[in-house]
Amino acid sequence: MTSLNAADTWADWRPVYIQTVDISNGNQNLNSNISAIAKDKQGIFWFGTAGSGLIRYDGQHADILRYSSSYNLSLPDNVIHSLAALPDGGLLIGTDVAGVVRFNPMDNNFYPYPATGKQYLGSRIYAIVPDRQGGYWIGSDIGLSHIDSDLKHTRQFFVFCQDNGTCSSQTRAILQEKDGSLLLGTDKGLVRYSPDNQKFTYIHFKTSVQNNIEGIRALYRDSKGYLWIGTASSGVFYITLDGKLHQPESLKQDSPFIRYHSVNSFVETFSGALWIGTRGGGLLSLDRKSGKISFIHQNEAAPENLDTDSIRAFYREENGNIWIAAGDNIAFYNHENDHIFTFNNSGISSKSLADRNVYSILVGRYKQIWLGLGNGQIDYFDKKQGFIRHLRSKGMASGEGIHSLVELGDGSILAASKGLSLINPRNLEVSPYSVPDLPENLIVTNLLYKNNILYIGTPEGLYIYDIKNKKTEHLTHTNSDSNSLANNRILDLAFHDNILAIATAKGLSFYIPKNKKFYNIFHRNDNINTIPNDYIAALRSAGKILWVGIRGGLLKKQGNTLSVVPMPESELFCETIQSLINDTKNRLWIVGSSTIAAINPKTQKIDQINRHSDSDKMIYYRDSAAIGADGEILLGGSNGLTVIPADFHPDIIPQPKAGLAITSVKFNGNELPYGKIPKEGQPLNLPSHAKNLLIRFSLLDYGFSRQIHYSYRLLGQDSEWLNLPAGSVPFVIYSHLPAGHFTFALRATIPGIKQPILETHFPVNVEYRWYEYRFVKIALIIILALFLYDLISNQIRKLRLMITNKTLELQETNLRLKELANTDELTGLLNRRAFTEMFEKNCAQFSKTKDQFSVFILDIDFFKKINDNEGHLAGDAVIQYIAQKITENIRQQDFAARYGGEEFVIMLPNADMETTCQVASRIGNAISEKPVPYQGREIPVTVSIGVAVMKENDDANSLLERADERLYMAKNQGRNRVSS
Repeated sequence: MTSLNAADTWADWRPVYIQTVDISNGNQNLNSNISAIAKDKQGIFWFGTAGSGLIRYDGQHADILRYSSSYNLSLPDNVIHSLAALPDGGLLIGTDVAGVVRFNPMDNNFYPYPATGKQYLGSRIYAIVPDRQGGYWIGSDIGLSHIDSDLKHTRQFFVFCQDNGTCSSQTRAILQEKDGSLLLGTDKGLVRYSPDNQKFTYIHFKTSVQNNIEGIRALYRDSKGYLWIGTASSGVFYITLDGKLHQPESLKQDSPFIRYHSVNSFVETFSGALWIGTRGGGLLSLDRKSGKISFIHQNEAAPENLDTDSIRAFYREENGNIWIAAGDNIAFYNHENDHIFTFNNSGISSKSLADRNVYSILVGRYKQIWLGLGNGQIDYFDKKQGFIRHLRSKGMASGEGIHSLVELGDGSILAASKGLSLINPRNLEVSPYSVPDLPENLIVTNLLYKNNILYIGTPEGLYIYDIKNKKTEHLTHTNSDSNSLANNRILDLAFHDNILAIATAKGLSFYIPKNKKFYNIFHRNDNINTIPNDYIAALRSAGKILWVGIRGGLLKKQGNTLSVVPMPESELFCETIQSLINDTKNRLWIVGSSTIAAINPKTQKIDQINRHSDSDKMIYYRDSAAIGADGEILLGGSNGLTVIPADFHPDIIPQPKAGLAITSVKFNGNELPYGKIPKEGQPLNLPSHAKNLLIRFSLLDYGFSRQIHYSYRLLGQDSEWLNLPAGSVPFVIYSHLPAGHFTFALRATIPGIKQPILETHFPVNVEYRWYEYRFVKIALIIILALFLYDLISNQIRKLRLMITNKTLELQETNLRLKELANTDELTGLLNRRAFTEMFEKNCAQFSKTKDQFSVFILDIDFFKKINDNEGHLAGDAVIQYIAQKITENIRQQDFAARYGGEEFVIMLPNADMETTCQVASRIGNAISEKPVPYQGREIPVTVSIGVAVMKENDDANSLLERADERLYMAKNQGRNRVSS
């Protein structure tokens, strides 16, 4: 990241960005003051609270560890005063009533130190400080004690307590000097311990300030070697290298900054300021060069400031970032956020804007800065004197934003809102400015001044005002004139090659003052080589190039060629480009609605700017951009003025100073002890019964934590990288993981940059169950195969037997079905269909074999009378009787069928006419000789029979027809006879 310029003219104007960090994870029980801060060797932060126990925080997740009555190795006291990180990743915890407690990360248990005898360390532990030899000094309610480097043996060094238990003082702060001596801040004063003679002595000061300092709460040695002393109610003191005690007026107990508040802690910032944390007075910042002190306290109108006035502790990381125990919350100061900064109408009144909306910016010929704000207000910057002058338009302009500012030839400033206002730069008076034919209530959106001509852009067209001759020309769009203005709504103006370029809401116009004609460029649906759309929002002329900003893209006009600039995938290029500006290094800055990018003039590479802070949410306004006196970029928007230093390098991608880490692992709902969580490259070994796996992870550079996009992949399970939604808490859950060896991969990227800034991998091994080993699987397969072979063999035998039985049953059934299908239900003889099939088959064979056969048709005489006189059931009995007689008097190879109601047909293979007539006569005589018995009655029955023999030229039909003719002959001859 770019370092700040030593000659930075904005140094006095930079706000201090302090971000409140929500570590509650939605836990409403986390509502007690943060009291202590520590960072373990992995980079995880630990926060002690005054009632909610211990908090572990990785920048994304917070785990709360607290007292539990059901578990004797839980945290014994939820009130914590001090913390110290141990080399093994554990902690020493100073509690309110339970003394010193050691947290062991290998089992996540808490182990208190002895509470009796000479090893007793005290009940209330205010300070835990490393002794540079692996041990720790303990400041408590009984005095000073020590824990040896083995973290087991303890001893008392300096005790304020009597045998009866009364204590005259308490050790609140400890500072170990380079020579090994100790300074103790106690209730009774400052005590020095000398390792040479192992004596403790009170330090007294023979000065006009104070003889003794009581109620010491904080000790801090700064980079100059000064010792700073914070007290409970006496303010702040410091001791210089010559041993003299000092107390500035601004840091005395009754000063407007201290106001008798307790001073709990000190820290030195990256820029050299000394921060003083007070309990009730907020955070104070002391510039030690000038001696100036300023508040960084609770201010609801300033989102970058703290949300509390109670500061209990600081923790400065090696990279200069500072964590602040601020009331119920943790606050975070990232010193790198100071490079690009924004200020508005909050903070110190002399350095605050009159309104947070900055609609226009002008840097005058003498490098003075003018800002057009909301409600007709204009701010004038005097950076050297360190203040802002607030000006206000008069009349109708006082209720409208200042949309444009321009400097005229005489140095006066013209402001555009409803009409125009003129600012006298010498006395800063504001007065209405009249332009002939320009309506006073017309909103003016753009101003451009050149050669004593004022070009005025409005929603109703372009006004051109000749200041010297006081003449105004009004140019508008005319539908019938293709040489008129493209659209009346003007969004920006710029001169390029002595031609006025005009950005409108529906097309790009070029105005040539000499012939007073317009040349227009529009989007055309039928031509892909035209501009992508007609909304032209921003213009910037740079040498031979005219840059054109449109909705969702950037155009480049060079000569007569207008081309679309290829854009990377980015949120910026989905927005309307609001402003374009070239800086002193000829970089083109592209300002979208909420994002910024820059084009490198040599490489044409486009770099998007990413802010670390979430507090600076900004909507940038159209044409609100300028270059300051020192080459800085000034941008206006909805949240004030953004300043980007001239030496800022947008092409330098910031690199995190810490890595991606797995910060929490749970399987089957059980938390893996923190000390067993794998580091990069180390394996995560899981038991075979790990059905559900939850992994939390985070980038442990906390300056990046809120803007990082995460993606992950479990190689061997996930086919591709999976992206987490922006802003979501990074964790992943896997269910029913199979046994095997996998690799869990993590990536972190910054929005707008395709390449990941970090990627890391962790082997994951899921243990095989006993039956998942290869040899067990093979043995099980063999056993199963043998079992299945035996089972299948038995089943096959049973199946074959069953098939045989079923086949026989099926054959019998089919036979019965065939008989039913071929048999007349009443008589048991063949039915007509079956007889016809068989008869036609014999007829067909006759043409080949010439085997003779015959047929005769038998019809019951007067059968209708039988039905009418005796009834249909009697008729059925007659039919059955006749069928019986037919069956009794034919051969086995003969076929008999019921052909119709009372008609029967009989076919005799290998029978001539004589044989057939004999069989027919025998059947007829058998029927007529004996009446049919029915229900005790006798029914006399006779039949008529027609006989035919198969001849050479016969077919089935002709043979049956001849038999039928003979039947009718028998009927006509008197019935009860055979006719052939």
